[in-house]
Amino acid sequence: MPVYRIETERLVIRCWEPKDALLLKSAVDLSIDHLLPWMPWAKHEPQTFEEKVELLRMFRGKFDLHEERCYTSQG
Repeated sequence: MPVYRIETERLVIRCWEPKDALLLKSAVDLSIDHLLPWMPWAKHEPQTFEEKVELLRMFRGKFDLHEERCYTSQG
């Protein structure tokens, strides 16, 4: 059974949700120069907000279907 959220005193690890699209887009857009040399997916940036929403829907769908575990962290 997948664990959707793990919380400790200082950290939260959870699966991505479509509502995270703006946060993800902002982080990628601000860091693109640093990401390009190391992250192959960065060459497909910038993506629109709508594309980020669809990406996160896909992440969540695969999570729910037990196909992949893609987490984000807070804290």
